[in-house]
Amino acid sequence: MNITVSNLKFVNEVIHSHTDERVTFSESSDQSLQFESLAADRDPFSSTVTLRVANHTLACPTAIRYLPEPQFTDFISAPAADHLRLTIEKKSDELQMAPEDLRVKGVQGGEDYDCVITKIERSSGTDFITCVIQISSDAEITSVKIMYGSQTKVLTHFDYLKLLLLLLVVPLIVGTGVGVYCWQKRSLTARMNNLIEVLEMDIRNDIRQGFVDMQTEDSDLIENVGAIPFLDYKHFAAKIFFPEGGSLMTACLKDISQDPRKMEKQDDGCGRLAQLLREPLFLTSMVHTLEEQKSFTIQHKCTVASVLTVALHRDLGYLTEVMEQLLRAAMEQPSNGQHKMVLRRTQSIVEKVLTNWMSICLYGFLRESAGQHLYFLVSALTQQIAKGPVDSVTEKALYTLSEDWLLWQAQDFTAVKLQAVFMVGGDGQLSEPLEVEALSCDTVDQVKLKILAVFKAKFGFAYNIPLRDIRLELEQGPGVFVALEEVDRSSEVIGEVTMLNTLRHYKVPAKVTVKVLSTGCHPPLVSQSSVK
Repeated sequence: MNITVSNLKFVNEVIHSHTDERVTFSESSDQSLQFESLAADRDPFSSTVTLRVANHTLACPTAIRYLPEPQFTDFISAPAADHLRLTIEKKSDELQMAPEDLRVKGVQGGEDYDCVITKIERSSGTDFITCVIQISSDAEITSVKIMYGSQTKVLTHFDYLKLLLLLLVVPLIVGTGVGVYCWQKRSLTARMNNLIEVLEMDIRNDIRQGFVDMQTEDSDLIENVGAIPFLDYKHFAAKIFFPEGGSLMTACLKDISQDPRKMEKQDDGCGRLAQLLREPLFLTSMVHTLEEQKSFTIQHKCTVASVLTVALHRDLGYLTEVMEQLLRAAMEQPSNGQHKMVLRRTQSIVEKVLTNWMSICLYGFLRESAGQHLYFLVSALTQQIAKGPVDSVTEKALYTLSEDWLLWQAQDFTAVKLQAVFMVGGDGQLSEPLEVEALSCDTVDQVKLKILAVFKAKFGFAYNIPLRDIRLELEQGPGVFVALEEVDRSSEVIGEVTMLNTLRHYKVPAKVTVKVLSTGCHPPLVSQSSVK
């Protein structure tokens, strides 16, 4: 801006009305001032220029009008005879820019070439600025620099051919990528299906082979089980009523087998007690009173229930009536929200009475119908469990129906057939050998149990010697036997844990003879046996 004024030496400051920023003079003389107008943050608007002279301000007669910046949109290069003509497009505005207000340079190969403006044509909506560059007509101008005032605008030539090529190449690349992805996905899906099919076939084969390995014929089962050990009624009832044995079990056997006609020869006290037990009110009150005693343990409750069952088992109808009253009272208690738990536990007198009552009622059915099948089922399960490894400490097995007792990590094992012989008499004679199927991962105590099971199945009675008093000796040569122990000096020690000896540890071959001896004294206990 150039301000012409007389007496310029009295002017202290130039002020723009739209801002408080101070004006910096670029040139000044006695009659004129030159400076750049201060920028504005909005447009369009008008700003007044005021001169401060001493304590007065003088406004210039002409206001400054701020308009938006010019917008250059595109340029086109056209070859001429010996030069290159550029046509720059600009949106029409009110700036009324003249050729001397603009400077244009063309960029080719990183170098700037001056472009002389020859004319500016204005039309509705678009202004065309034409300039000439003294350069070869076949030169390619990549961009144009337009300078006005202190501003510089750079226009890049918009290549429609490249855009068209880009629009053609991008879908082709995308389509190729999608095709490759779909092909890889189908290929991966096919491979996964093949792997899954192979895995399913392997699993089916393993399951089929497992069924074949676990299959047990009825004849083999009967041969391995031997005689079914049915109990007579009094021993069956005694084992149910008093599973822990003792003097009460002996008295129970005596009372159950006693002739009813001799029951009248009891003393006067027992007779009166028997009469009181025949009173339902007295019997139920006694049971409730005993149940309320905090010092009355579960073992005491089971004992009382079994004694009552022995005393009243000859009158099963009366026992059933009293049991129904006690069950109804127990189910009405708030603590017994789950009535089905009554059939699963024996924590009260009535629950133990119910267990005894069901055992008495089912004895004939078990002996005549279901007992043999249930015994075969349990025996078959026991045999199948014995075909795989069983942890000697936790008793978890590889072949089991319970997930809680499944041995998840089982070591490799092989079947080992042993020839077990027993000492007959005191002169060192040996019995006929029994063929026992063991596993290479079985411990010494597990081998003992399998030998005793084969002995019982073979002869129909148990080998009545405690397991602690049985010792095994392995034949290593004619007349040479080596003792097999759970833990000895050769046991493997891992950290602070001593591993139990197995048949693999002793390198026991197949068809080897194992002598079963009975010791007169108990061997000392080891830590592993105590843990077990």
